[in-house]
Amino acid sequence: MGAITVKNLGKAYRQYPTRWSRLIEWFDPRDKPRHKQHWVLQNISFSVSPGEAVGIIGINGAGKSTLLKMITGTTQPTTGDVTLTGSVAALLELGMGFHPDFTGRQNVYMASQLLGISNSEIAEKMAEIEEFAEIGDYINQPVRTYSSGMQVRLAFSVATSVRPDILIVDEALSVGDAYFQHKSFDRIRQFRDQGTTLLFVSHSPDAIKSLCNRAILIDGGIVLRNDSPDVVLDYYNAAIAKQRADYDIKQTEQLTGQKMTRSGSGDATIEIVELYVNDEPVRALLSGAEATLRICGKTIVEIEELTVGILIRDRLGNDVFGTNTYHHTLSQKNLASEAFFIVDFKFPALNLGIGSYSLTVALHSRDAHVTDNYDWWDRVLVFQVLPGNTPPSIGVSNFPLSIHWQETTVNKNRKKVEKEIKQEEIINFGDEEKLPGITISILEPLAEMTVGEYYIISILLQNYSGQLLSSSIAEPFNLSYHWIDESNGDCLVFDGIRTPLPSPCLPYAELENCKVRIKAPENIGNYRLDIALVHEGVCWHESKEQATLHVNIIQKSNQSPVNTNND
Repeated sequence: MGAITVKNLGKAYRQYPTRWSRLIEWFDPRDKPRHKQHWVLQNISFSVSPGEAVGIIGINGAGKSTLLKMITGTTQPTTGDVTLTGSVAALLELGMGFHPDFTGRQNVYMASQLLGISNSEIAEKMAEIEEFAEIGDYINQPVRTYSSGMQVRLAFSVATSVRPDILIVDEALSVGDAYFQHKSFDRIRQFRDQGTTLLFVSHSPDAIKSLCNRAILIDGGIVLRNDSPDVVLDYYNAAIAKQRADYDIKQTEQLTGQKMTRSGSGDATIEIVELYVNDEPVRALLSGAEATLRICGKTIVEIEELTVGILIRDRLGNDVFGTNTYHHTLSQKNLASEAFFIVDFKFPALNLGIGSYSLTVALHSRDAHVTDNYDWWDRVLVFQVLPGNTPPSIGVSNFPLSIHWQETTVNKNRKKVEKEIKQEEIINFGDEEKLPGITISILEPLAEMTVGEYYIISILLQNYSGQLLSSSIAEPFNLSYHWIDESNGDCLVFDGIRTPLPSPCLPYAELENCKVRIKAPENIGNYRLDIALVHEGVCWHESKEQATLHVNIIQKSNQSPVNTNND
């Protein structure tokens, strides 16, 4: 089991007034020092027990990365010492230890050897590293051709290929895409649950809260707070809004033992906060009940613009819901001094899950408290949500919903489940099935095709639906094609093979040059080609949108006409 002990750690760098001062001091070390010590970190002391997960947070320049470098030994401290027990894996800087001219595979071997992993172990783990990194054939290409996201994918895969006793992660994961971040955090959680000691640096409060059971706030090169994540992050949230000399931050301990943070300039103050149900103040309510949150306050000086905001958090300190009057275009302007105000936030149905929640209230200008924070009050009110009249649910939200079973039949001849709908509904791609905002256009349409030949059709996919269309999710979107025999009563003659979208199609964006491989029908005639967007795992007639092309299917020049009659 890994453990970390840091005692009186400090790091100072020499600052010379001129470049000649450095040279003179080097030639004559007996003379008085010609530099000043600039302390980046001073008197840092803390310990991390085996199996504990600790997050380090602070503004840019606070010294977080320097601290991790001293702990891992890549930078030597000026004062103090660090004691580590167990094997250590660290991901500090993007691509650290990678040589740009070597391939990804070669760099895997070199980086693994630096971690103390033998060549035989690397060979056994190589397939797993490639699978986790998901960079495809780039594993055999020079690292200089990699994007920053690909580098962090490979670096993280190597660093975590063998579960270490201590895992140290800096902010490198913030470079990767959202998909890989989720995948990486899942692996970190697995290591943590298996007993790995975690030291994690991040600017993300949600990541700190979900991964760590303790947090350390570093500011100005010293440890400012060392407590539970929600307490430290409340203080950090107040500290980053610090704008004035008379700005005050106070943390008081409630009777429950929880710490409450209040900060702000005091130009406007929160006086009373109450939660009402049926015009009665409450501290417990049923899930889904109509509720009103009332905030009473007062201005101390003239306020050019006043925004009132609320934030509901669960018992772990995770943000559940937040909004303010600015986002609803209801902030007040030009308030006089000594003016009282009352703001009601009315919830027609407070659909929270069963559990304990806290309320944070803020007074500030514009859209966020980092501009002018007048009064920020964490945990001003704690309330309980009890089971309501709806069916039981889990989680922090209790969404109203209805559930309907649809009858399906199994077509044994086709070996799949099909909905019992009419043939004309299949052909017309019923409007109720379409996803609004999706448009498919065929580029360079073909008016004629040869029997049985294959063709490549280029598609322009315009996605203005606000939904992510991606082939990397659990149920990807695909392009499919279908042949309709117009000369034979609009008969469906072929349900085409699906082609996954080549890359994620973002909301409100276009995906050009999608390629669909088409096989022409086996008989000559006039056909309609429908190219449609479908979901994996559902019938083709559930297509969301389609593009149509009328094609004349002709025979090959060296063959006789195909007899389409049954006699």
